Amino acid sequence: MASCDISSSPESSDIETDEEFDDDSSESGSDFDQDDSDSDHSFGSETDSDDNQDTNSTLFDLDSQASDIRDSDFWTDVVEDFDVPDFVDASGPTHQLSSDANPLLYFLLLFPLSLVQVLVDNTNSYAAQSGAQGWTDTTIDEMKAFLGLQILMGIIQLPRYTMYWSSDKFIGNIGFQETLSLKRFEKLTRYFHLSDNTTQGARGTPEFDRLHKIRPVLDETRRTFRSQMNPPKQQAIDEGMVKYKGRFFARQYMPNKPVKRGFKIFMRCDEDGYCYDYWPYMGKHDFFHGKSLGERVVKHLCRPLKYKGHHVFFDRFFTSISLVRTLLQNGIFSCGTIKSDSEGFPPELRNPDLRRGETLQMQHDQLLATAWKDKKTVHILSTNCSPFGDGPVVRRTRGGNFVEVMCPPPVSAYQRYMSGVDRCMQHRAKNPVGRPSKKYWKFFFNFIMEVCLINAFEIFSRTPGKDLPAKTRFDLLDFRMEVAQQLIGGFRGRKRGHHLQGILDPPHVFCHLDRLKSTCKWCTKHGEKKRKETVYGCKGCNKHLCSERCFREFHSDVNL
Repeated sequence: MASCDISSSPESSDIETDEEFDDDSSESGSDFDQDDSDSDHSFGSETDSDDNQDTNSTLFDLDSQASDIRDSDFWTDVVEDFDVPDFVDASGPTHQLSSDANPLLYFLLLFPLSLVQVLVDNTNSYAAQSGAQGWTDTTIDEMKAFLGLQILMGIIQLPRYTMYWSSDKFIGNIGFQETLSLKRFEKLTRYFHLSDNTTQGARGTPEFDRLHKIRPVLDETRRTFRSQMNPPKQQAIDEGMVKYKGRFFARQYMPNKPVKRGFKIFMRCDEDGYCYDYWPYMGKHDFFHGKSLGERVVKHLCRPLKYKGHHVFFDRFFTSISLVRTLLQNGIFSCGTIKSDSEGFPPELRNPDLRRGETLQMQHDQLLATAWKDKKTVHILSTNCSPFGDGPVVRRTRGGNFVEVMCPPPVSAYQRYMSGVDRCMQHRAKNPVGRPSKKYWKFFFNFIMEVCLINAFEIFSRTPGKDLPAKTRFDLLDFRMEVAQQLIGGFRGRKRGHHLQGILDPPHVFCHLDRLKSTCKWCTKHGEKKRKETVYGCKGCNKHLCSERCFREFHSDVNL
């Protein structure tokens, strides 16, 4: 959970980008959006188009407001109350599902079947390009079952993926074994692909896309996340981390984060953890990299919120006076912690002599700078909170006692609503989708699947009048299990009957099998440490067994 004294990312950059910015304002006075159509990593897809074309404008130079904030009379210590317009925009789910819709239908709102078909086509295409021997083209049903198993692997976690197909009754999973054979699962994992490699541009050309591997899934899910839920009044923007220790140019090291090494993801979430938009950070190759990285990210993620009266919260990595003023000009109210030595921040508030619970504030129109002393001095910059109306917060003291400390409204609002991205990351950490891999883009895909599940559950929970399952409490874990099982459905990829099935048809008899000899399935694991090949076995299980003793012991072990 975010708190008022939470530290932000240590990352900073003094490298300026080569892009030039337009200093001319639009007629509405809003210099908010960036014309990024000429960038390798532009956001020019239809998922990023502004709904209100009348307010569409270009991002101006971030330093254009710097001159007036350096004036000595910019801030005043005479604090006055101001009105914050009411939020009147609609919020909540936008779908038209019936009240008896199952969890899978909610998941498919965010990860539609058309996207599953893209995975099927690209997987088959990559297998053909690789010259896969013995490959049979996958189908939508098989791909859904494969994704369902990936979700279940985060719920039923085993050290090695092969253990799901173990014949040990205490380890093996019958559901996995009946859905896909181990060899088929390994082939699907090997050739699983999200995009067509032949459409990637040559390195060093404008057509080269560093996110090409995940581009179809990235663009589609960013669109569905926004379209299936209208955002509430309060939104939080922060960094999430996808754990990855392999070699990749965009891997970040952030020692102050719980996940110290991995990919950085910028996210916009509400207080319950629903993610409305996100963007993977590509390091020095990212379009936003360079001077004022945090400001650029906030402005891009806030584009759909313009002139709707939303309140956006972010930490000191993003906060600057120019950003907060630009958001206010575009009808977005904001609140964020800020570094005390930031340009334009009142010098009187940098190191004030305050006791715990005391507040010192300065103001410029609706821009409010606050210094509040808790254990340490906290600096807040806000446009969405009145300077008056301090309320008590409870703090623990030495000896286990509690004491009430007065807290100003900007700090209280920040503490309450800044935790959205952290909550989403907490949900992700409990039951991660899939298995570790050497492919960096598979970690991105697993992250997207996890966020799809979290968002689908939030839509499910906020839908009024739905028919809940017959349980006193239906949580995210139950929702994941329902989605996984419904994705698998009745799919059975095994061509031959499984030796653990309860219906003994055909009958279990020891006989000569009409096929080439193979190793005894009992001796290889429980008998002598030597390879025993035989043409005999069980007709019902269709397993090779070298003798009647092995036949009896094999079936006794599996309670048949």
